[in-house]
Amino acid sequence: MLFDDEASVAVPFWHEGNKAAETFREIWTYLEIISREAGYLIYDPQLERVINPTADFEEALACYTKVTCQIHQLLPTEGKESRPWWKFW
Repeated sequence: MLFDDEASVAVPFWHEGNKAAETFREIWTYLEIISREAGYLIYDPQLERVINPTADFEEALACYTKVTCQIHQLLPTEGKESRPWWKFW
């Protein structure tokens, strides 16, 4: 999302493995452009600090992967009955 004085990029915690790395590479391209063209600093709420788009890719991806694994451990999907979202009954 773009605003007058900031931009926001959100990534859902469902990407794993190569898909997570691929998604992060694409996002990182956007972050580099936003940082270069708008002069914005990039803050990563999971790392709780400003990151450098040319140096912190691996650390940010590792943090994302860790959080994704934690979420999957807390909310296991195996063995649960799955119904389409539109079926309320």
